[in-house]
Amino acid sequence: MSNPPPTTPTEDESDSDNLEAAFARWEQARPEQYPDGTTDFALTEEELLLDHEVAQSPEALLATAVRQSRFRLILTVVLFLTLALSTWLNLDDLTYLLSSGPVVNLGDVQKRWKDGERPKDGFSDRTHNVQARIDKALVTEERISASDVTYFFDPILRMIASTPRALPEKMTSQPAIHAAFMDLHGGRWILPSDMTISFSGEGRLLRADRAPRRYRAIVKIYREELLLDSRLADETLWLFIDGETPDNLRAYGVVFGLALAVVILSIIFWIRSRQRVRILAEALATSQILKSP
Repeated sequence: MSNPPPTTPTEDESDSDNLEAAFARWEQARPEQYPDGTTDFALTEEELLLDHEVAQSPEALLATAVRQSRFRLILTVVLFLTLALSTWLNLDDLTYLLSSGPVVNLGDVQKRWKDGERPKDGFSDRTHNVQARIDKALVTEERISASDVTYFFDPILRMIASTPRALPEKMTSQPAIHAAFMDLHGGRWILPSDMTISFSGEGRLLRADRAPRRYRAIVKIYREELLLDSRLADETLWLFIDGETPDNLRAYGVVFGLALAVVILSIIFWIRSRQRVRILAEALATSQILKSP
């Protein structure tokens, strides 16, 4: 007896099987339902964190908020003191950055010396921490750093100068010295060859005793090797930084602005944390009143 030929499922039966399989997969993927009909959907990380916070007792919430507020207060104080110290150490840089006055033109200083001006009773236009223009300063005691910055001393203005530019070579001949400069020569401030070149430039003029930290080493070298403290007596020693304009310090201004913004944000966050402590404390006090018989 021959076996009956295999039956081929009809198109309707195939669609029904596919539909049942789709419902089975959907049933497996759907969230679990509780007897009351509610569904256990997956919580996000923020919702889990909020759930954990709500589950805490009011006392624990208040204690946590107080600890966070204290931490923010300590952080704010540390940031504020750091900013205040940095501002104090770099106050002249910040002041020079924000300065908007005209350039102080000291003019031809050799001519002014010939006309009789002297550091003790003349050159009163020398002002601390200003942008200045100097022409024909004397160049003595030159030094070149490893970074090709040239330093020299000008005895007319009693000034240590710094310039990134290369200075011309002095002549080896011994030119005659103008009579007005004989006291400089006699005081061993200059040599005849020092009169063969001069320096002109525009930059920052400031008192050497208030020089930025990056220039204090070279100021100390000149003070010690030229015996300036004893030779100048009560005269002021000056520092001239060629090419340094307020625009050159913009990077410092940006850093200072960012640091100030961080301190302000820290203060705002601390105030918000104090408000949270107050709200939690009031809520806890209210709940205890309601619970009391």
